[in-house]
Amino acid sequence: MILMSNSSLRLFEHVRKNVRNTKYGILLTYTFDPEFFENSILPLINESFPKLLVFVDENEYYHLLKNKQMNLAGRKYYLIPVSLSGIFHPKLAIFISKKYVHLYVGSMNITGTGFLTNLETLYYIKFPNKKVNPVLGQVKEFLHEIKKHNPFLQESKIIKRTLSEILSDIDKFSINSSYETKSSAPSIKFVHNLHNPIINEITHLVDFKPTEIHVLGPFYGDFSVVETLMRRFPEINIYVYLQNGKFNGKVENILENRNLHFMNITSDEGRYIHAKLLAFSNINKSIIYVGSATVSYTHLRAHETPEHLVC
Repeated sequence: MILMSNSSLRLFEHVRKNVRNTKYGILLTYTFDPEFFENSILPLINESFPKLLVFVDENEYYHLLKNKQMNLAGRKYYLIPVSLSGIFHPKLAIFISKKYVHLYVGSMNITGTGFLTNLETLYYIKFPNKKVNPVLGQVKEFLHEIKKHNPFLQESKIIKRTLSEILSDIDKFSINSSYETKSSAPSIKFVHNLHNPIINEITHLVDFKPTEIHVLGPFYGDFSVVETLMRRFPEINIYVYLQNGKFNGKVENILENRNLHFMNITSDEGRYIHAKLLAFSNINKSIIYVGSATVSYTHLRAHETPEHLVC
């Protein structure tokens, strides 16, 4: 895992140093800052990516068209709105070369605060083409669903063809996978909520009895997710990490549970902690999830807002 620092653009410095001869790049984000992207990120990676697609939430896209200047969109990269029943909230990057698929799954949006100010998490996985991997099958399924429900892709032949080429290339590296066979599950797994709530997917994968559960998010709209964890894992210590001033819910009805512990936290430098993390552990084993989903009903218990986590 890469811990994002405010001292550098570590994601794209990592890409520039480690990704060579790349044919395609896909970026998924909720919010998007074109000035930051074009001035700070594109100079690092533009020569490496002949075809670069950036998917963004539909409402954010039309807000950008009205209020922001995008000098290089349509020439150096394609900006694509995604229209689904909820907001489009994933944050991931995929880069494909002849030998590898590079997957980055994180918590940051493509903005200056996401890359320079906030404390964020990022997970990097490199897949060689000599081995097929079910994780990429899960990522491909996620992208297929986005493609299927996006009418904008039907209007642009260039973008539609590029995305089809990308999905075809991912096929060479991936196999279809199922959440059902735990014994053959890889140590890394990509989960999303396009079909089922993420909380169901992740608790299904916990194939051991944890003694502790740790929950971290930038804010909590409610504690319904924590209450779900309490019901599914009774008598387990659950630690919920709260940033001062970043919680607007009510805790009175669940404070009486002796296994629930609230921990006040701040970063050493006073930065906003935008990272999302959910960890299950005992003395012998642990599972850690990181990704885009905030610990709230909308993001983990519902499935209208597209999210993802990797464990």
